[in-house]
Amino acid sequence: MSVPGEMPWAKVVERGHQLRVPLSSRSHHQDSTVKYVPEIIFQTLDFETELLNRRAASIAHQTLTTGSVIFKFPPGTFANHLEVYEAIDTELGPMEGFQHLSGFTPNPSKGDMLIEARFESTESRDRAIQTGLVVGDVTFRGTASSSGTSSNSFVHVALSVINIPTKAELLLGLSESLAHYGTVHQIKKHAPASFKGAAPVCFYCRQAGHFRRDCPKLKDQVCFGCGVKDHTRRFCSRQKEKRVESVTEADMLDEYIQLRNQAKETVRARRQRASDEPQQPTIHSSIPVALEAIIKLKDYTLILSILLNQTLLTRATTVLRPPATMDVDSSEDDSDQLPPVPDTGLRPL
Repeated sequence: MSVPGEMPWAKVVERGHQLRVPLSSRSHHQDSTVKYVPEIIFQTLDFETELLNRRAASIAHQTLTTGSVIFKFPPGTFANHLEVYEAIDTELGPMEGFQHLSGFTPNPSKGDMLIEARFESTESRDRAIQTGLVVGDVTFRGTASSSGTSSNSFVHVALSVINIPTKAELLLGLSESLAHYGTVHQIKKHAPASFKGAAPVCFYCRQAGHFRRDCPKLKDQVCFGCGVKDHTRRFCSRQKEKRVESVTEADMLDEYIQLRNQAKETVRARRQRASDEPQQPTIHSSIPVALEAIIKLKDYTLILSILLNQTLLTRATTVLRPPATMDVDSSEDDSDQLPPVPDTGLRPL
């Protein structure tokens, strides 16, 4: 029941339906092969730290240690996490302990290596965050852990089919409109990176300006198939030629002869088993005709069918067919019992 002077709820719902904005799918109006490159136009200072802390906490399924430092190394930087422990302890200072966070993932060797380290002194901790660990020509700075990481996850909001505002108008409008739902940590603008005459993108390193066959990073890659550099096993021409040349006509002929010999051995074994089985004895008879005797009893019908030739008994079958019902009363006298089977002169085989 609505209060006098207020808008009824049905009216609010009706206006809400009228104010709905139709959503349009980009793939229906634009080419799906066009690639878009993100451009960061706004990002908070603690976004990377917060993102790394959330990732580490989700892997370990627990809060991180207060005062520790998180290091992230790309695949191939170190052979294993033990080398990381030794390098951090030698370069940055004595440690209280380590934790291999990425070791709890399903495929630790395929992703980045995450190491949580706790130093004995505050000076070593600050040196790890500010100076970092130098490996070759790359410096890896640590990130301070946050034990009070919020349990709320980041939410991606995508906007399309909007007007063309300036950068200042876009930042102000998004910050004010999304402030009702939470804190804006990052704003990206996606621009098309593929057009007619654009530089090619390498399939191996994903960098623009060269093809995969000319990739500088691929020159140091060793093929696991042939052991030669500058390509991988998937695109190894020597491996393909080896697979094609491995099957020759001589190999096919040898395989055919082997299969044929196996078939002959199988047939020979079956014949041997058949010859080893005991044979039925031969029965001679002087009766030159076929005899069929049917003997009908009181409650049974016994059918004897014997097929004979002049010298050899070829077939003898006996079929006993019981009656449909048979009631036996033990109180009846011997006169009601079945009569004995008459002697027909036949003998069992």
